Amino acid sequence: MIIKQVAVKESQIQSEREQNQQKITNLEKYFAKHPKLVQIDPIENQKKVLDRGVFTEILKEVENRLPKETKVRMPRHIIIQNEEDMKDISHLHFPLICKTVLAAGTENSHQMGIIFNKESLKEFKPPILVQEFYNHNAVCFKVYVLGENVQIEKRKSVPNLPLNHSHTVFFDSQKPFLPQIEKAVKLTNQKSEEQNLKESIEPPMETVEQISKALRECFGLSLLSYDLITQEKTGFHAVIDVNYFPNFISMKDGHKKLFDFLISKAK
Repeated sequence: MIIKQVAVKESQIQSEREQNQQKITNLEKYFAKHPKLVQIDPIENQKKVLDRGVFTEILKEVENRLPKETKVRMPRHIIIQNEEDMKDISHLHFPLICKTVLAAGTENSHQMGIIFNKESLKEFKPPILVQEFYNHNAVCFKVYVLGENVQIEKRKSVPNLPLNHSHTVFFDSQKPFLPQIEKAVKLTNQKSEEQNLKESIEPPMETVEQISKALRECFGLSLLSYDLITQEKTGFHAVIDVNYFPNFISMKDGHKKLFDFLISKAK
């Protein structure tokens, strides 16, 4: 049995480190020569979470699999490959969040910007993912998926932004949100981050389990996490990010569940 996370290396390959390509190729050849080896989540499936253009399309498939009563609506988006693509984004509603297409492994992968008008698109260098941004009361639900085991954890997120703001709000998604946002936007009538977390209501567990099952099936992965938000105005839920093989230390009995999962795969 082999379990190997290669997604981050793959992103480095695509950006600049071609020397690592041979390592991935050799690993894939090894698997091909030893078909009896149990692979936990094939490399090809891991690559799907690396490319935001790929996984946002998969998220549309996930939404289509879910019953309407789950109230899941993935953010509308477009991949902008060049300046010509910037001309027609009329199907998207502002504000929009702009991200690099590569989801990990580069210096810019976690650098993002929220724009409030079309003119601001010029501040970003293609290729980029442009996605509708929804106010979600500064709370994100991190969902851990370990086989059929699912657990939700509340996390701090981007505070609600005034829709009449004009300048681009830049931030690093791996750093605390509030200090970064407050430098760019005058926030009024905002609750504290702790109060937002305390007052937030987790999505129904049945809904989370349905989303998790659809994600496992559509991505072909059994070890993952994803970020789930609830729109402030509509109450609809949206998956905004997917990661492969997270640290399951936050999951109750995570190490035991991982061990039991691997043993079940070995039988």
